[in-house]
Amino acid sequence: MLRIAIAFFLLLAACARAELTLDASSKAAMERSLAAMVEGMDAAQKEKLGDAVVARLLAAAFRERDADAARRTLHGLTAAQLLAGESAAAPQSPADQSPAAVAAAAQREAQQRAERAAKLAADIEALVAKQTAAAQAKEQLAQFRVLASTFAFEESDFDRSPTIELRVRNDTAHPIARVYFDAVLATLGRAVPWVDTRFNYEIPGGLEPGEQATWRLAPNRFDDWGRAPADRDDMVLAVVPYRVDGADGKALYDARQFDADDDKRLRKLRAEQQALAALPAAAPR
Repeated sequence: MLRIAIAFFLLLAACARAELTLDASSKAAMERSLAAMVEGMDAAQKEKLGDAVVARLLAAAFRERDADAARRTLHGLTAAQLLAGESAAAPQSPADQSPAAVAAAAQREAQQRAERAAKLAADIEALVAKQTAAAQAKEQLAQFRVLASTFAFEESDFDRSPTIELRVRNDTAHPIARVYFDAVLATLGRAVPWVDTRFNYEIPGGLEPGEQATWRLAPNRFDDWGRAPADRDDMVLAVVPYRVDGADGKALYDARQFDADDDKRLRKLRAEQQALAALPAAAPR
C-alpha cells in the first residue's frame, strides 16, 4: 500500500510538472515561470522553447498596444501550446466586438507592421552599404603593399629593445599620411602566436603614390612585443594594413568599418525581417 501511495504522489508531481503554465502577469513572473518550465529540459529543448516565446511575443507586439499587452497573450499557456504557436484567449467586451473597433485594430496592426518593415529595410540597407564599403576598402588596401616585414631585438650595453622593420610601397592613387596594421608574430608549427595585435604609424611627410619607404619602428617594450622570446630565430612577422588615412587625416580606406557587431546585427535584423514577412496578414480579431 505504501508503494502504491508513493507511486501515486510521484505521478501527481510528474503531471504537475508537465502541466506547468506560463505566468505572464508581469515580466519578473514570466521569467520565473519560464525558468521553472524549462527545468529538466536539455539545451536543444530550452532553445526551441525560448525561440517559440520570442516568436509569439514578436507576433503579438503587432496586435497589441504595448509590450505588457503582448506579454499577457501568452499567460496560462503550457510549453506544448507555446511550441504549437497558440495564443491565450483574451476576454473581449462588447465594444471590442463592434465593427469600428475591429476595423481600427486591424488598421493599427497593419500600420505597425508597415512601419516596422520600413525601419528594418532602412537599417538593413545601411548595414549592407557599410559591408560593401568595407569589402571595397579591403580591395583598395591591397594596393598599399608590405614588401618585407621583420622583427628583432636590438641589444645595447644597458637595454634590449624590440624593433619592427617594414619595407612598403604606396601603389594607391592617393598620398598616405598614416597607416594602420594588423600584426601577427608567430613561429610556423605553433598554434598560438607570440604577438597578435594592431598598431599604426604616422608617416613623416607622408608617402606619395608610387613611393617606397623602409621604416624602423620601436614598439612598446612593456607590452606583448617586449615579452616575445629574444632567443628564437624562427619567428615570422606578418603585417597587413586595414586602414590608411589621407593627407587630410581622414580615412581613405577602412576595411574594419563593418565589424563583428555589425555582422551580428545584420543577421538579427534579417531574421526579424523574415519573421515579420512570415506573419499572417493583419485581420480582425
